[in-house]
Amino acid sequence: TDRRTEIWKARNLVPSAMGKRGAQKAFEEPDTKVSKEAQAIARLPESLPLACEHPEMAGETLPIMGVDEAGRGPWAGPVVAAAVVSSTAPASKLSPLLGVTDSKKLNEAQRELVYKELTHHPHIRWAVSVVGVSRIDKANILEAAHQAMTGAVRNLQRRLPSGTETSIVVDGNLIPKKLQKKRSRALIGGDRLCFEIAAASVIAKVTRDRLMMKLDQRFPSYGFAAHKGYGTAAHQAALVKHGPCSEHRSSFEPIKGFLSTGRWRSRLARQKNLALRKLR
Repeated sequence: TDRRTEIWKARNLVPSAMGKRGAQKAFEEPDTKVSKEAQAIARLPESLPLACEHPEMAGETLPIMGVDEAGRGPWAGPVVAAAVVSSTAPASKLSPLLGVTDSKKLNEAQRELVYKELTHHPHIRWAVSVVGVSRIDKANILEAAHQAMTGAVRNLQRRLPSGTETSIVVDGNLIPKKLQKKRSRALIGGDRLCFEIAAASVIAKVTRDRLMMKLDQRFPSYGFAAHKGYGTAAHQAALVKHGPCSEHRSSFEPIKGFLSTGRWRSRLARQKNLALRKLR
């Protein structure tokens, strides 16, 4: 089935034929004839506006490059950043795109759909950069995330026509040091405010999730495919049973504590210890 037809059916034909309640019931039933892809499409939120429409970017004449990262918090795996430029395209060319918003507001199926749309769109240019565990542990996660952001920007600039100047907007409150000399700014909550940063957040998140699924094949004992390296109870249970692997961040608790003491501390114990340190 043609993708545009699938989208149209998911958002128009199915609800009108069944009624809102009937369509919702059909989407939730496992034996429905509506594909899983159509279900995800039907639930996609509207995309965020372009960065040039944000008050802080008013009057910006250069194409705007949005930058975001994924993977600062997990106990294992790399940190990934993405950079996206779409402002060279008229808004009308991007309006059919749905779901370009904060990646945390989308489920995994929706993120995969939006990733596919973004990375195949003729008016969107994008690039990623991956920084591994060794660098995270050698420096720190903030420096590693900023290195990934800088790398994504450089990789994207190589893909743009020679001499193309851009205005860079980074999600968060800090601009990576190596980007500060460029025309750049930080935008707190940018992945919830503008298209380009949201697009970067989706691309970074999906790229990292796929890398963690590959790591799950190398290290099947930890459940990386399910929790993507984040500190879930199942992840900690696997660590207690098997110990850390080479993709675990030795500078992150609870791995750091185990490597120094040979004992695993519970999450509650770590929280109490942190509270005591703050009181001293």
